[in-house]
Amino acid sequence: MPGRTKLLSGTETPWSGTRLLENHGISKNGFLPEEEPVRRLPNPYYAPWEFVLDDLPSLIKKRTIRKAMERMSVLETTKLHTEGEWRRAYVILSFLAHAYIWGDERASELLPPQISVPYLQVSKHFDLPPVATYVALNLWNFACSGPDLRDLDSVHALHTFSGTEDESWFFSVSVAMEAEGAYIIPIMVRALEAIGRRDYSTIIRSLDEMAICMGRLGKLLDRMNERCDPMVFYHQIRPFLAGSKNMGAAGLPNGVLYEDEHGVCEWKQLRGGSNGQSSLIQFFDVVLGVEHKSAGSIAPVTLANTGTAQPTCFHQEVRSYMPAPHREFLRRVSHMGDLKKLASEDATTEEHAQLKLSFQAATQALGDFRNRHMQIVTRYIVVPSRKQIRLRTVNLATASSLFERGRGGELTGTGGTALIPFLKQTRDETDVSIEEADVPREARLLCDARGKSIFIGDCAPLSLFQTIRQIVTTRVDPNAFTPQNSRVSMLENSTSSPLILDTSNAPHIDPASVERLVASFISVTSGLVDLFGSICLSDDIFAWVTNNDTPKDAVSAVNYLVLAIGSQSADEEFAVEYFQYGKALAFSRLGGDLGIETVQVFALVTLYMLRACQINGSFLFFGIAARAAYSIGLHRTEVNSRFGAEVHAQRDRLWKSLRVLDLFLSISMGRPPSIDGIDCTVPCRASDADGQEKFDLLNASVQILSITEEIVLEVYSRRKISLPLTEGISRQLRDWSNRWLSRLKRIVAEPNQEGGAEVIGACQAMSSYYYAVMLVARPFLMYELCKRLPDNSTTVNISSGGNENSGRARLANACIDAACLMAESVLELVNRRLLDRRMPLIVSWLFASSLVLGVGLLGGFGRSILEKYARMSITALEYFARDDTHAVQYSLIAKSLLSSALKYLQRKDTDERLRIAESSSQLFGLIPSEERLRGEDFTPADSNESSTETANFFGADAAQSSLNHQLLASPFHDIDPALLSLGCSLGPTSGASFPNRDHQDQTDHVFGALNLFPLLDGNGHIDLAHYL
Repeated sequence: MPGRTKLLSGTETPWSGTRLLENHGISKNGFLPEEEPVRRLPNPYYAPWEFVLDDLPSLIKKRTIRKAMERMSVLETTKLHTEGEWRRAYVILSFLAHAYIWGDERASELLPPQISVPYLQVSKHFDLPPVATYVALNLWNFACSGPDLRDLDSVHALHTFSGTEDESWFFSVSVAMEAEGAYIIPIMVRALEAIGRRDYSTIIRSLDEMAICMGRLGKLLDRMNERCDPMVFYHQIRPFLAGSKNMGAAGLPNGVLYEDEHGVCEWKQLRGGSNGQSSLIQFFDVVLGVEHKSAGSIAPVTLANTGTAQPTCFHQEVRSYMPAPHREFLRRVSHMGDLKKLASEDATTEEHAQLKLSFQAATQALGDFRNRHMQIVTRYIVVPSRKQIRLRTVNLATASSLFERGRGGELTGTGGTALIPFLKQTRDETDVSIEEADVPREARLLCDARGKSIFIGDCAPLSLFQTIRQIVTTRVDPNAFTPQNSRVSMLENSTSSPLILDTSNAPHIDPASVERLVASFISVTSGLVDLFGSICLSDDIFAWVTNNDTPKDAVSAVNYLVLAIGSQSADEEFAVEYFQYGKALAFSRLGGDLGIETVQVFALVTLYMLRACQINGSFLFFGIAARAAYSIGLHRTEVNSRFGAEVHAQRDRLWKSLRVLDLFLSISMGRPPSIDGIDCTVPCRASDADGQEKFDLLNASVQILSITEEIVLEVYSRRKISLPLTEGISRQLRDWSNRWLSRLKRIVAEPNQEGGAEVIGACQAMSSYYYAVMLVARPFLMYELCKRLPDNSTTVNISSGGNENSGRARLANACIDAACLMAESVLELVNRRLLDRRMPLIVSWLFASSLVLGVGLLGGFGRSILEKYARMSITALEYFARDDTHAVQYSLIAKSLLSSALKYLQRKDTDERLRIAESSSQLFGLIPSEERLRGEDFTPADSNESSTETANFFGADAAQSSLNHQLLASPFHDIDPALLSLGCSLGPTSGASFPNRDHQDQTDHVFGALNLFPLLDGNGHIDLAHYL
């Protein structure tokens, strides 16, 4: 086995370690073993372990790793003889254990006895924890093809999880660093021994050599990016290195359950492998007297919440993850002498003064090394965590990305530490370049019908209306919105009934109406919820109605509420009666046992109140449904699976229904959701035997609303936009469109005989997709609007809107196109009489599309076509307004916006015609000079031609949309590269131009005089605080 023989730079002193080194397993390779690790267990008894390990990357990729291990027998460890074989067993079982835990979409909280039993025994043999430690991954997992372990190019890992060169290189860098640092160990031991006899010369030479050694280690660390790609590391390697401590967000809230040879099971929370477990790095700290106090906690630990003394320091704790001889060696070294104390004493001689300088230089070198490590962490963890790659898997990579993207908490290290704060605390100097400045948030408080203030978030359609109203009234028409349609009284229906808890008189139900009412319920909730799975709801409720002795229980409450929702559009009087009684029953049973019916009943209350335009009440009652769902474990599919296949499917679908309701309430009102998807294991995708996604309207809705939630979190909560963010969101939207949009459009165009419910569900899912596109592109549309409008309401901007091929203009047009497509698709179903008049999701997103179309018209994005689609949206809103009080207000707002836009455009056309006439009349004297001076109105022949007829636009055989382009497949497929390129700036010579300088100054005034476009200059972010 090759080893390091140099002791001091430039010398050829043979290795002559002291007895201390020999007794504590310190070889000529430092903390690496003297000989290369055993590459295969010689006894064929252990062949099953070796075979699985040989095929590990392939089994992980195929998601069959767990089945492969579960087919193995529980092997005994009695056939392991040499220490090399025991080490080999520890390495094998560490890889197998972590592959089992992290090798599927969800982490496994249970380690099967085939792994746990021998793993516990082997770990006990070494006094090491049963987890993939730095020892297992690096110190005992390498081979060398050359004469020197310090030669990184000749080192490779014996085993990896991913099978990639990137992972082998990642492990090999640590091995080469351990070998490079081996020679400094005896040198520094001699320095410590020299303290007692004040041998300054030996100490100085040792400290100087240590500084040189740290520089070499840093150079090796810098080579990490030669063959290890950050994205490969972050997504394919790092998740398998994670332990089970502080990994709740990654799917292990309790740790991992280990079973021993006696069948006794025990939960263990252990730290995963990290370089913090390197004995070499801790040796440097010990020698230099560096003291670490951080416990590496995710959350602060105090005396109050532990009831104990200060928690164990992380660096002290992870010594138990080192081989027992090594940690004992560190303990012995810490008592040999105190270089730090010696260096802090007043210098009495020249040599002592030089020692102080050498000590400072060595300490600085260690700090520089940690700075380099922080840069590696930034490149390989922090940056990838910000890139939006949608994965179904829940592991350390996806959990860290969610935290970094603004859901709270810190990035977690593989060792379970709060990564960035921990590393900052352990280094001398910190690199602050990874920090982001906070952007102030602006909330809106609007008044409801009773004058009470209600919070509306920035992503809500109502918030968009408030922004548009401010712009239009200050820059286009001060009287644009009349009081009845500018006050936001639609937040809560003023006729909402008080809470009545009387259950003494049950309302009468006509059995003959049950089938019709249940069919209506299923139809209006299609694509929104599926609360009952495969249950034949109509038969069950009919049997319940005809039962002479109907109990007053949660099931009865559910049935009354189903009938109430089914009656809302046909007979509101009966609907109110059923609802009040069902709600009273629900509250009378709330103090009893919780079950599926509890969740169903309050989800139904939420649905009813949404359809009754009582959105704040629905928001309140949904919280009860969400808490009840968590209480019975609906969010965990493994819990649901314990109830049999049919109930499992019903419980999963019930949870997904809650997710849709929650996301709609959250997004439509701009409020935080009640459900956190991080701890949820219920899948929202299902594939058939051919690997194709099964058609499921509920899954389609969950998926698109989840993407919309991400837009809210990334753009509207953080108020920043970046290249990775834009790319990630557009990729997700295209992916959803490719999988779902054509199928949904076929259902809408060619419904089967009983396809009314499917058509409505398809329309709801498509509407959510169109709204997601509008939401992500909305900031660009608002910017374009302000750039194109005049600085005040008394003037018009005659110049054109600018470069329609620019990236920002294309994104603005994508927003408008999505609004057009939504208005067209909804109106088509309205004309076919397929939509109920109480559809809160469609109405909310349709209102947003009407605002976008009005803005597009106002901004000059195409008068004739956008006026047509704006009138389409208004007609659709008026259809819903017959039963929906929100739609009444929305249609009035849309009409007012359309009217203001048309008046502005007519005034703009008139002024433009006057300007042209003023110039052309001078050629032949067409207009007397005195009339020109008086400024009489001049109306060209066609200036009064505006589309006032709507019937021709909205017939059942209306022409297909003129938007037959690539939007359906890719809303962002053709973005100007200049928009999405880093490092560009908008300087005087950039080629950017605006209609006139005064106009640009006004735009700068509105948006804070920021250099916004191209969007991604500098650090790749812009502040969207004023655009939303």
